[in-house]
Amino acid sequence: MDDFNTKYREEPTFMIPTLNKYFSDDVLFKMIETAKNTERTKDIASKVEADWFQAGLRKPKSPNQTLKDLGLGQTINSLLESPLLDMWVKYMDAFNARYPDKKTTMIEAFSHTFGDIDVTTMLHAAKKKDWTRNIATELESAQLKMWLNDKKSTDDVFKLLKLDKEANSFRDKPLFNTWVSYMNFFIAENPDKKARVFSALETRFSDRPLNTILNPASNFPSMESTATKIQTSKIQDYLARETSPEKAFELLALDGVGDGILSTSVFQSWLNYVKDFNKRSPKHQESWFKTLLIRCGWDGVDRMIERALHSQQADTVKIGKMVLQQWLDWVKVPKDTFHFLKLRDADKQALTSPKFNTWAKYLDDFNQRYPNQKTTMIDALRDNFTDRNLLPILSVARKDPATEKLAINLQNALIDEWLAVDMQLKDLELMLRHEVSYENMLERYLTKLAASNKASHPHSLKVP
Repeated sequence: MDDFNTKYREEPTFMIPTLNKYFSDDVLFKMIETAKNTERTKDIASKVEADWFQAGLRKPKSPNQTLKDLGLGQTINSLLESPLLDMWVKYMDAFNARYPDKKTTMIEAFSHTFGDIDVTTMLHAAKKKDWTRNIATELESAQLKMWLNDKKSTDDVFKLLKLDKEANSFRDKPLFNTWVSYMNFFIAENPDKKARVFSALETRFSDRPLNTILNPASNFPSMESTATKIQTSKIQDYLARETSPEKAFELLALDGVGDGILSTSVFQSWLNYVKDFNKRSPKHQESWFKTLLIRCGWDGVDRMIERALHSQQADTVKIGKMVLQQWLDWVKVPKDTFHFLKLRDADKQALTSPKFNTWAKYLDDFNQRYPNQKTTMIDALRDNFTDRNLLPILSVARKDPATEKLAINLQNALIDEWLAVDMQLKDLELMLRHEVSYENMLERYLTKLAASNKASHPHSLKVP
């Protein structure tokens, strides 16, 4: 074959057409990869691979067709993870270099083969995986640029992603969020068209659908001020119509914002709305926290509180503390708030977690406000952990200078609890035997036991 091609350079003959009579390209490349691993066949494997490139470019075969021939067009779910993707990209680059007038891009080829909706969904899923996140992010940006270069309006992309088929709900979040991102990209490139874009949204959508769009739009600097202005006007209108806070919450689509809701400006505005509503309607008071629970559920509220307490924003931290104040008003006992703050999930780091200080403050406030239900820290901890599980938590806390003193005090309190119930030495030894603080805790227990023994009232346990 090489001699033949040397003699007839203008009309080279390739192996690939003959091989393709028996093997598809994807099967052929599996054979090539296997052959490359053997010394005896690696040279011929490299020749076949080079022949495949040259035959395709000579024809020429488009990258779109090559994508299908390599079997990459059969399923989009694993497209970015396919070992043949790199081979296809090399072919596309070579094709673009040889035929600049027919140049294409990865995102264009994907969109042509699978359609915009499937590509958008695939990129969203790929961003969740460490090994495909970077390329998926790059392709998302390329997708927005492709639409802009094709002179697509925000309404064009809205219809392209078929969001007009479910305009009142926007249930498909990947498609919806991509469209909002395109709005931002479009407005950033065409700032003179921003007013027209938002005016069209106000005309087309009513309260909840419109706010469903404005909530994520306000996260982009290019749209934040306009989105906030429209929502402020909406809130004023709700108040004028004496709309209940719970209904306003629904119309503002706050239940769809997610765990970061407490840090949003629209939630802050809604909180003020609740205050204004209650001032105007003293006989029909509504609780902002109850509304949050009804619309988002306990699990959702727990996640919101956790994010709020870790926030760097003063207003958000303030709301997190307002939640704790609400718990106090509802007489929620410390052992339960420990659970709701998910401190049990912190396991051995429970006492060193930043949320532990929040809970400790709540414990103090609860005891001060409800002295008849006063509880100790050690009792609340034992309500959430068995002693066997609590011991390593205290050991970890004792190694941290910030919690060392607290851990020692809690260990002493735990020993006092054991003494109060006359814990048998054999039971204590059994519980402590796998604990790193075994000798220390046992010695401290025996010391306290000896001190409590009196001649007139001998203890049931004799110190050996």
